[in-house]
Amino acid sequence: PRGAPEPLKQRVNRCLLRLSDRDTEAMAAAELDAIARALAADELAAFVSAVSDARPTDKTPLRRHSLRLLALVAASHPREAVAPLVPRILAAALRRVRDQDSSVRGALVDAARAAAAASASAAAALGPLADALLHEQDQCAQLAAALATVAAVEASPLTADLASYLHKLQPRLLKLLRSNAFKAKPALIALIGASAAVAGDAEVTASIPCLREAIASDDWAARKAAAEALAAFALEYKDLLMTYKSSCLAYFEARRVDKVKIVRDSMSRMIEAWKEIPDIEEEELSSCTAPASLSQRRSSLQGV
Repeated sequence: PRGAPEPLKQRVNRCLLRLSDRDTEAMAAAELDAIARALAADELAAFVSAVSDARPTDKTPLRRHSLRLLALVAASHPREAVAPLVPRILAAALRRVRDQDSSVRGALVDAARAAAAASASAAAALGPLADALLHEQDQCAQLAAALATVAAVEASPLTADLASYLHKLQPRLLKLLRSNAFKAKPALIALIGASAAVAGDAEVTASIPCLREAIASDDWAARKAAAEALAAFALEYKDLLMTYKSSCLAYFEARRVDKVKIVRDSMSRMIEAWKEIPDIEEEELSSCTAPASLSQRRSSLQGV
């Protein structure tokens, strides 16, 4: 007679150990992926717990694939089954937030993205990530937290709940950008741009001064990120930014010739986008309909 099936936790632990051996890594990863996809709803919590242990001695393949499994669980099962586990998934992912390996960081970002897409609320998805972002002192952790929060914002269902959460978070992000203790400025700038675009008009205009300052940063990646965020604002919020056009364009033009080519290219795209913003005089003479108000824009969000 066939023996009893191997308990889930024991099977998962056996595969996790085999991830650390180069000869068995690929086979163990495939088996774990198959287990994750085939889980019953009442097995999800046990699986998340089994892959959540984080030890400093874990080798890179184990650290990376345990995060990929968290993302796979969140993405492969019905939202109603995954949503209650989102806090546990994020807590497990954030145990790796200080990991210096870029592949582990990328897997953490993927886990945050998948968890946010499955979350029942913006606070459940973004709260743990924002807490890490605002309080971590380690540069690797700051980068990972910022990238993960950007991914979570972009993956979250576009609801009034999300807009409200980001409305409250945005002032803290702008303050953090001006802090010398926060080193991952390019990723934070990308987050500020993504958050403002969701939160609404007030957050977009509040972000302009900080992003202007970042255009003159000593960090070329920060300059590039700021140019990209400002270009995106110009494409989406033409009517809102009319009063900023003249002064911002003069400021941007003075910094157009950047010593780094990819920054120059981003600056050029940003300037061209801002040139498309109507002049105030043109708008006054136009008979076009008025732009949608913030309340109208938010009314189109899901659930409103």
